[in-house]
Order: sequence, then C-alpha cells, then structure tokens
Amino acid sequence: MRFRVEILLDNDLIPKDKNRIFLSLLKRCFETNDKEYFNSLYKDDKKPKSFTYAIYMGAFVKQKVYHFANRKAYH
Repeated sequence: MRFRVEILLDNDLIPKDKNRIFLSLLKRCFETNDKEYFNSLYKDDKKPKSFTYAIYMGAFVKQKVYHFANRKAYH
C-alpha cells in the first residue's frame, strides 16, 4: 500500500531531523481513524512494525534545515 500526501507548510523551512515529525503525523492519523489498528501497533512499544516509509520532499538542505521553494512537502 502506498500513500501520497501533499502537506502545505506554514513556512518554507522544516528541521533536517524530519522523520520524527512525519512519523508522529502518521501515528496521529492511525490513532484518529482506527483506534483498534493503532493499539495493535503501538500498545506494546517494542513490537516490530510491519511497515516502512520513505520521504521525498523536493527540497534542499542548508544548515540542518530543509528549504522548500513553494511550501509544499511531498510525503
């Protein structure tokens, strides 16, 4: 299964350590839309997850910050 998400940012910068932010967003979506699935994944924090993710953003990095030309991040 693949998701393509377009996120409109408040500004054109996000921290280079973006993975925590996007994983938090993904977890929040699971929690909001399917609590049973969320609990099956995260009730036991040490359980290996059966998914992975990658982020393509079309931005450049300068001093530990991603810069976006048009404030859109593609995930």
